[in-house]
Amino acid sequence: MSHFAITHSPPHMRRGFLRIAMFAFCVLIMVASSARAQSVPDDDAPELTIMQKGAQLINQQKWVEAIELFESLTKSQPQNGLAWMRLGYARHANGDLGQALPAHIMAAEFPNSASTGAYNAACVYSLFGNKDKAFVWLQKAIAKGFNNASLLKTDPDLNNIREDARFEQYAAKIQTAPAGNTPGQVVFVPDDDSSETETSATQPETYSSGKPDTDWTSLPPRRQFDFWVGKWDAINAVGKKLGTNVITRRENGNIIHESWTSADGSTGQSINYFDPADKKWKQVWVSQNGGIVYYHGSFKDGAMHYTGDNIKPDGTKVHAECTLTPLEDGRIHHFIRHTTDGGETWTKYFEGYYVRQSTEN
Repeated sequence: MSHFAITHSPPHMRRGFLRIAMFAFCVLIMVASSARAQSVPDDDAPELTIMQKGAQLINQQKWVEAIELFESLTKSQPQNGLAWMRLGYARHANGDLGQALPAHIMAAEFPNSASTGAYNAACVYSLFGNKDKAFVWLQKAIAKGFNNASLLKTDPDLNNIREDARFEQYAAKIQTAPAGNTPGQVVFVPDDDSSETETSATQPETYSSGKPDTDWTSLPPRRQFDFWVGKWDAINAVGKKLGTNVITRRENGNIIHESWTSADGSTGQSINYFDPADKKWKQVWVSQNGGIVYYHGSFKDGAMHYTGDNIKPDGTKVHAECTLTPLEDGRIHHFIRHTTDGGETWTKYFEGYYVRQSTEN
């Protein structure tokens, strides 16, 4: 993993790797601290102190304490890329790959941690045995400035993909990359989904919704709906196809855009976004016949919960509740119910299961 690899080798080899890893990490911390000391005003000193304390915990291999510190820091400072990177590293080192992955992906969003975060995400997918996703993230790492050819060839986290023919192609890209772009001093390249074109926006870049150990509630609010991103077939409980749904991240992930096509050909679209003013997720849905839905809600208890009004084309208003629940098998359960008597009685309006289309597997 990154330039401080987590190994699964025999104990004597792990100690050697860790000594090298900690030395490299200390160097990175000293460089980053020196650069920050020259550019950050005095009133930012508490942040520097917390980062230094976190670095000490990692150097001492106190993974649980480091995780707690960086979890707190990323909640209070969600734009701190280095904090996300070190949270991912601590979780990775502690053996919690399912929790490390979303932190790595978050780190990949920020210029000062982009290449390392993307590389570490590739390592996790390699350890999971998902070669395709590992190469997707390895490509992102290279695009964001990763060029450590030696680490690429020796990191045990990549053992599962090293014999794949694609590996040498990526190694060759690094060999020919311009010198000077090291983790922590990277060239930032926007994520694939920064464009609103369907081709780029629908590339799989989500935390795997099929992994039950992904704690979506613990992620920054604007990332808690990423489990819905993808190309889906909607089916009912007995497998009958209800339609298709294409969910994309747009405007740097600040919009979750839905494009629905039912089995009968009717269509509709929604825009979903996190409102920082009232700390709620909101949805505006418009169907081809002029129907509108206004929702607000939040991710809690393992699902996105929406409540609001369904307004028919003739202006008739019905109160509605909607839940989207990521399931352990990778599907998403979508349930909508309506009430016309203030909640005394409810009628099921829609129930379906989203299954990822084969082109995303």
